[in-house]
Amino acid sequence: MLIKGQVPNKEPVVSIGLVLPEDQIQVLSIQDIKNNLSLEIDLQTENIILPASLYKLPSIRAGRGFHWEKQISITVEGELEIKVVDDCLFLINHIPLEKYLMCVATSEMSGECPPALLESQTVAARSWLLAAAEQKHTNLGIDACNDDCCQRYQGMGNLTDAAISAIEETQGIVLIHNEKICDTRYSKSCGGISENNENVWYDEPKPYLRAVLDGNDASIPNLKSDSDLEKWVSEIQNCFVDQIISKKITLKNIWGMWINPEVIFDGMSHFPKKS
Repeated sequence: MLIKGQVPNKEPVVSIGLVLPEDQIQVLSIQDIKNNLSLEIDLQTENIILPASLYKLPSIRAGRGFHWEKQISITVEGELEIKVVDDCLFLINHIPLEKYLMCVATSEMSGECPPALLESQTVAARSWLLAAAEQKHTNLGIDACNDDCCQRYQGMGNLTDAAISAIEETQGIVLIHNEKICDTRYSKSCGGISENNENVWYDEPKPYLRAVLDGNDASIPNLKSDSDLEKWVSEIQNCFVDQIISKKITLKNIWGMWINPEVIFDGMSHFPKKS
C-alpha cells in the first residue's frame, strides 16, 4: 500500500479493489484476452495472482449503494490477485499508477472533455491517491476501490486519445504544499461555491481546501439568510459551472479556478516513469 505523506521517487504500482467482500460474489468469470483464456473462479480457488495481462471482467458492481447501482463489464491491464475473505471473493488489480489514472480520467468524466480539463482531473486524481490521506480500505490492504467511494475506475472501455495525452502531458505531476502531496479531494459539481474540508469530512482544516467561488469574483457571497440563499440557487450566477467552457482553456486557468489565491503551493513534484 501507499504510505501517507510519502512522496514516491518512481512510479508505484497501486492496488485497486475491483470486487470487494461486501459485494458477496462467490463465482467470478475472468477472460484473459491476450492469452485467449476463460477462467471461472469460485470459493474453492486458492489465493492466486494472475500475471500481468489484459483481462475482461463481464460483470462488476458499479455505484455501490447509489440509486443507479448496476453491473458493468470492464477491461483492465496489470495483475489480478484473487482472495477469499468472509466466504466471498475479493479481487484486486495491481497496476502501474499512470495506466490506472488513464482509466480514472474517462471514468470520472467524459473522454471528450477539453484537454485541460482531462489534465486537471488527472493531476487531482494522482495527488489524491498518492497523498493517501483517506485510505478507506486499509482493512483490506488496498489503496482504493474502483467506485465512487474512492474514485471511479471503470477500465479501458472509454479511453480516448485525449485521455492518453492528458497522462503524457502531466506524467508524475502532483500538487505539493509544505513539502507534502496535497489531499486533492474533488467533486464533479460544487454548486458554484466549494466548501471548507472540515465542514464536509469533519477532519482537520487544510489551508488548500478552503471554500472558493467557482468564478473570477474576489469574494464569496454571504448566503446566511434564506432569501440570499434562495436567490443564489434560483438565479444564474457568474460562475464557471454556469458557463460554456471554451476548448481554448489552459491547465493554468483550471488551477486558477480551483486554488484559493491566498494559498501558495510550493511547486510541482515529478517522479520518473517506471522502467
